[in-house]
Formats: sequence, structure tokens, C-alpha cells
Amino acid sequence: MGLEQTQNDKNNPLNGITELLDCKWTLEILGTLQKGSQRYSQIEFAIQGISPSELSARMRQLIRQGVVNRNVQANQPAATNYELTNKGLALQDVLYAIAKYRNIVE
Repeated sequence: MGLEQTQNDKNNPLNGITELLDCKWTLEILGTLQKGSQRYSQIEFAIQGISPSELSARMRQLIRQGVVNRNVQANQPAATNYELTNKGLALQDVLYAIAKYRNIVE
């Protein structure tokens, strides 16, 4: 069975995870949010080289995918924090394994 056929198989449990992790900056964003709730500016500062538009687009996608939660606090000025959902927290072991593999390969 080829990779293309595997990706098109609706019963393949890897379909959702590969779509999620295949996008640029996802691992860095999720790794930053593993440390806890963060403001947008904190995430941007923690990830060297990501543009504001790229970060914004990735955050919107991760929110749609149910991995990241966006919380707006009604302070003056309003504060927006991002944190991992339960679905996002469940990825911690996967992210650890990928980071470990990355260190072996490099």
C-alpha cells in the first residue's frame, strides 16, 4: 500500500494527525503552548522567524482543528490568551517523540 493510498484511506488513524502536523510552524506553536497559556505576543517572541501573518493563520487553523483554545478576557485593554485543548494536550507524547527523533537525525 503506497503513501498516497494510505492518506486517502478514511479508516487510517494517521489521517488527522498527519494533516495537523504537516503544516509549517505547527510543532513550534504546540511546543510553546505546552508551557501553558500564552498571549499572542509571547508565542510570536518564542518562535524565531515566524511572521505575524503566518502565526495568525496557523493559530486560526489550530483553533478550527480543536487543538488550541482562544480565550478573550474582558479587561481593559482586552487580553487574548491561547492554550492547548484536551485534544492538544493529548499530542504531548507525540511531540516529545518527534523532538527526540529530530535530535537523533540532526
